[in-house]
Amino acid sequence: MDNKVVLSTKNDSSDYEVSRKRAQKIDYKKIQEILQRNIDKIPSRTYTQYTRDLLEQYAQSPLNNLDNIREVSRFLERVSTLYKNILYLFSTMPTYHYNITPLFDYTKDYDEQKTLKNYEKVLKIFHNFKLAKECHTIIANTMRDGMYVGFMYNSDKDGLFLMPLDVRYCRIYGKTPEGEWIVYFNAAFFDVGNNKDFVLGINGNGIGLWDQCFIDGYKNYKEYGRDLQWFRLTPESTFCMIAGTDDEFEVPLPYYFPLFKSLLRLLDTEDLVADKEELQNYKLIFNRIPMINNTDEVDDYAISLEIVNQFDQMVRSILPDLVGWITTPFEDTGTIDFEKSTSSTDTDELNKAMNNLLSNAGINKLIVSSGDSSNANGIRYSIANDFGKISVYLRRIESWFNYWIKHNLADGIHFQIFDQSQYNRTDFTQERKEAASLGASKMDYLCSLGDDPYVAYNKLKFEALVLNPLEYMPVLSSTYTQSADSENTGGRPQMDEDELSEEGQATRDSGKNEDKGN
Repeated sequence: MDNKVVLSTKNDSSDYEVSRKRAQKIDYKKIQEILQRNIDKIPSRTYTQYTRDLLEQYAQSPLNNLDNIREVSRFLERVSTLYKNILYLFSTMPTYHYNITPLFDYTKDYDEQKTLKNYEKVLKIFHNFKLAKECHTIIANTMRDGMYVGFMYNSDKDGLFLMPLDVRYCRIYGKTPEGEWIVYFNAAFFDVGNNKDFVLGINGNGIGLWDQCFIDGYKNYKEYGRDLQWFRLTPESTFCMIAGTDDEFEVPLPYYFPLFKSLLRLLDTEDLVADKEELQNYKLIFNRIPMINNTDEVDDYAISLEIVNQFDQMVRSILPDLVGWITTPFEDTGTIDFEKSTSSTDTDELNKAMNNLLSNAGINKLIVSSGDSSNANGIRYSIANDFGKISVYLRRIESWFNYWIKHNLADGIHFQIFDQSQYNRTDFTQERKEAASLGASKMDYLCSLGDDPYVAYNKLKFEALVLNPLEYMPVLSSTYTQSADSENTGGRPQMDEDELSEEGQATRDSGKNEDKGN
């Protein structure tokens, strides 16, 4: 088999135009019917209980156990609240606010009306695309599985739909000239369960809802066998991102794979502490069977054992779970308590294990779990460090969307995701506001507030061309439109938190200076 990669680009006269036209003509309502799981199939799944020993076996041969390692990651996401919070911390940290800007080559002649038309077209398409929801899934799944692959469907009328693919059936085989991943898909996926309905149609009606490249790939696999089991997905429609650096594309491991052993150990420690706490609450009641006094007979009970058993069953049926009952001929009635089964040492060990894990992950405990902090600056810089990791993913997502726009919609359009998080949202917006007041992009400012570019553009255009609000309402007063207040005799401006020392931060937090000067 010839392993040479042949790129299908916008300029090719190959099957690119055929596939593109077919994708554009397909009914978007049918696209929305694309299923990740056949609705006629009732799922039945059991999960492996993963241990540290099993994980060490996987780590010795990560390429051969890549799917198993991903299952460990998914197992930890289900059973470890801490791991789930870590994944959600990074995937929910960005606001995913963005802007789209037309790019002109001012060294050449350009058509303003054509550019404006393409710009408005792109804005409208992305207006119907839930970017924040899709990016949350992309980043969370990338960090959990080590890789994310999605296939983009487009309708000029209704916008975009990104369909996630099962990464167990995806492999990276190279890059396009623009630097985006080329992904091959395993046609054996369609032989699992009723998955062939995706390409051959529901109940064999011959109308597959997945893209033509999947349909052709499966047909070639069935016709020519294992030599064509892996087929190339259309790069211009296939989004792929890995958790690590580019040189790890052959074995894209989950981002926090090095912490899996610590996470499993933490779960074991939590179970041990929980078992000890349960034992501490346990109470054992024992009762002596009455004997006949002054008798020489052995086992000469005052009541029959049948009656004893009947009463034992009655008593056990009404006792709570953490109370045991035994009957013995040796002692009088009494209780045994299991006190001080846990100690502060056990709790300290649990906290130590959690702190070590978060320290190795480079995450502030206060953000994903609980804890106290005496230094707000430390938290601020910790969050900035965490966002730096996510910024790498934002640039990769941004790069592919620019690639997709160029090959599917129009050239000369730039897509940009802001480095705005839930934690620096106010500061970021303030910076864009100040920049807009000095003549920079007003679209950036409006988009940083939460509007998508299509909404922001329509607000500006409609208000300017139709409403003309300045005719009825003057410009609102602000520090940019009014002179300084001569009656303001207050002290110096308050320092930013990142300029404070630890003592100054503690003073501000305690409110000691709030009443001074009054």
